[in-house]
Amino acid sequence: MKARVAENRDIVALRELEIQAYGYTWESEAFEREFLRRDCLYTVVDSNVCAALTPRGGLKAGPLAAVVSMNWIQDEVQLLSIAVAPVFQRQGLARRLLGTHLAFSQQLALNWMTLEVKWENTPALNLYRHYGFTTSGRRKKYYRDGQDARIMWSASLQDGYKEQLATYQKDAQDLRGEWEAKFS
Repeated sequence: MKARVAENRDIVALRELEIQAYGYTWESEAFEREFLRRDCLYTVVDSNVCAALTPRGGLKAGPLAAVVSMNWIQDEVQLLSIAVAPVFQRQGLARRLLGTHLAFSQQLALNWMTLEVKWENTPALNLYRHYGFTTSGRRKKYYRDGQDARIMWSASLQDGYKEQLATYQKDAQDLRGEWEAKFS
């Protein structure tokens, strides 16, 4: 279930997945611009590589199983989104992807990861807490539906997580090589 760097050909499926997950998405042109940024990473997992996962009853898989996006400046990385198709949710895919992206961030010598998550999104909060994220603030009425956002920060990526992320280092290295090749 390895992630790969997203390409323009993924935009239609990526937008469909985000609509399933969030109820909204960006315009295609916005993704095209983001894909050109060297301080930004969009990754996808193709549904056809998720044979080890059991599709949830009655749900049909689209072309993408998951998408992760993040960008960084100086020594901080912001997790913009992590979305898993409903058919593949609750099977550890988000945990693996977040671990891989934390390890990727370590390899780039980034020190911190931050994110916003809906205040009451218990599954996401459990995922982030598993990796030691803590709440540092609240953004009132941040989301389109009026819900508040919880601002969360990781522990130091360079001082912590060594054992916890060891199993993800190879996937992160492969992803880094693919990302670097894109810009060479």
